[in-house]
Amino acid sequence: SSGPAGPIEDLEFDEWQACIGVNLHGAFLTCRWAARLMKAQGAGLILLTSSTSGLFGCPLRSPYVVAKWGLIGLTKTLAMELGPFGVRVNAICPGWVETDMAKDSIQRMAVAQGISYEACHAEQCAVLPTGRMSQPEDVAGFVSWLMSSEQRGITGQGLDLNNGSWMS
Repeated sequence: SSGPAGPIEDLEFDEWQACIGVNLHGAFLTCRWAARLMKAQGAGLILLTSSTSGLFGCPLRSPYVVAKWGLIGLTKTLAMELGPFGVRVNAICPGWVETDMAKDSIQRMAVAQGISYEACHAEQCAVLPTGRMSQPEDVAGFVSWLMSSEQRGITGQGLDLNNGSWMS
């Protein structure tokens, strides 16, 4: 869930809780279940979906950012806990990806800033050195690479896929 957008003083607590619940509590419940199975089999990969917002922050998006930063902490902690059992744990941190969720987020940001969707989309692309947002297939290729057995030394990492941006 992309959650609400706006200044902290304007956010509703129930919207805050819902965003944290979906993004962070949902990951905890899934990891708890997966850890039991993967420890028993002596191998596995848990791959969480954080965001560049979990690495850099993002104004007007505090509930989403908090949840995504929490996923980075969960990733690093579980990598230490589960590594001795042959389980890798990583988080992918995509930046903007051309999806319906991204369109919804940009629309919310545009409304919060009082600008058009097109202007807000252009602002987001302008901070990307490539000048474009990722496509879903970019993320799929990254995940496929990370899941390969050649990457078995990568664990406990929040790996960004953000078209070179230094911020979300």
